[in-house]
Amino acid sequence: MKLSLKRLTSAVLLAAGLTSGAHAGSIFLTGHDVDFHGGQNGFDTVILDYLRGGGTPIAASSYRVGMIRSAEIGGGVGGVLAGSWAGGVTVADPSTFTAATFATFLGTIDVLVVASHTSCGGCDLSTADSNALNAFAPQIASFFNAGGDIWGNTGATLSTYYNFLPSSAAASGSAISGSSGFTCTAEGVAIGINCSAGGTSHINGHQTHNRFSAFDS
Repeated sequence: MKLSLKRLTSAVLLAAGLTSGAHAGSIFLTGHDVDFHGGQNGFDTVILDYLRGGGTPIAASSYRVGMIRSAEIGGGVGGVLAGSWAGGVTVADPSTFTAATFATFLGTIDVLVVASHTSCGGCDLSTADSNALNAFAPQIASFFNAGGDIWGNTGATLSTYYNFLPSSAAASGSAISGSSGFTCTAEGVAIGINCSAGGTSHINGHQTHNRFSAFDS
């Protein structure tokens, strides 16, 4: 999936055919399994801070996270989504809800976070639970229009992953899998990116998910 980072404005919402955007929330969609990589060195906190507006409407200590993942899988989510976020994290399996109880659940949180699909290579949302979540799209639209935020992680190879969103709100793009297929540019090599295929690779190994220790000015 392509990376999409956007704060939806009233104009965008109207173009998408959604209800008034005056109090609508924010959406972060990513084709990368940030949740599966321990929060990617604090990137999860950056995302949540972005969604809550840097604390403008809701302080971090009061910003309540609802984490959707499959209870029968478990173990793949790390970082602040593992429960260390200041405002608290409530974990839920979508298969346990009815439409009414899911709407009630949404009323107890400020941001809905959806775990990456299992086809990412170890992530925590099954296809069955993704389908269950998609059935609650009307409740999620109401939550968003009332000011609720949404963070969707990667659907990996599951093309219907983002169907819990209004169709015009989701990014589209070709699916990619695994940690390969990226190549260095001359500019990347100039700042020290290692293009080797071995364990020290910054491109095709798990070092892809690490930050550089220092930058040259």
